[in-house]
Amino acid sequence: MVSCLTYAAQRGVETMIIMPRIPDKKMVNMLGHSYYGELIDRGVRIFEYKPGFIHSKVVVSDNCKATVGTVNFDYRSFYLHFECGVYMCGCGAVEDVEKDYQSTLEQCAEITREDCKKYPIWKKLIGRALRLIAPLL
Repeated sequence: MVSCLTYAAQRGVETMIIMPRIPDKKMVNMLGHSYYGELIDRGVRIFEYKPGFIHSKVVVSDNCKATVGTVNFDYRSFYLHFECGVYMCGCGAVEDVEKDYQSTLEQCAEITREDCKKYPIWKKLIGRALRLIAPLL
């Protein structure tokens, strides 16, 4: 996923991720934070949703395609949990999804490289170690 996001960003595609500022699982949160710096360095913009926990999985592409669902875009979601999502292409609902995304973005804070440097060293180390077992989380 990191490779796909960075490849898109490096091609000039506006690539943004909204993550929860308030996590439901601390280990998964630390794992996610361990990727922030390299994603930001490669042109991906990362935002954290401030009001509370957000758990939605939404992709909007070119204002004409969108997916919405429970899928985490990982092995477990696709092959173990059989999660599902809706793919929309060229329908009016895509505009609604885009509006909702933009509305959500207004309630977020953009994470910068400077923010990443402020994370405690212990959190960075745990995040890096968690990468070894990321597929299991």
